[in-house]
Amino acid sequence: MTDPAVPFGGADPSGAPDRPTAADHLPQTGVASVDEALRVLADIDRVPITDHPGRYERFHAELRGALDEVEDER
Repeated sequence: MTDPAVPFGGADPSGAPDRPTAADHLPQTGVASVDEALRVLADIDRVPITDHPGRYERFHAELRGALDEVEDER
């Protein structure tokens, strides 16, 4: 199970050196809130499948929030 206290792409609790992650190679959209939402899913293949629903729910909530911000700016 992943440690929620360790940020995505953060140090491995075992002390192993950091490995590059998918999040390190994400293209930047230019919208910080969208970039952060995409980061939630970037390393989904590195977490237990039981954690996937929570990641997708978090991604949906963050992306919805980002889209709401764009709507508010219009």
